[in-house]
Amino acid sequence: MILTDVSNAYLNYNTDDREPISEIGLALAMQYQNDGHLIKGSMGPKMEAGISFVKETQGVTIFTSPENAIAAIQGKSGTKIISKYLFFSPLTRPL
Repeated sequence: MILTDVSNAYLNYNTDDREPISEIGLALAMQYQNDGHLIKGSMGPKMEAGISFVKETQGVTIFTSPENAIAAIQGKSGTKIISKYLFFSPLTRPL
């Protein structure tokens, strides 16, 4: 778990169109990182560390704020990077 000052990572952060990222597969997290959605000075370095952890361990990385840590462990808050979708497209991933 990586604690930060926000409850989730967001796409389009600091815009009116911002969208929280809740659960994301490793491949899509890598794509967002490579496409520049998660920049330095924001969640970029944290996402990079989380992606590396999931790639190396096939584990899970959770990002959230300290006050949401328990809710994030329970799956009610935070951003979770998971490895199980690595070989599935978003349309064919298992439920």
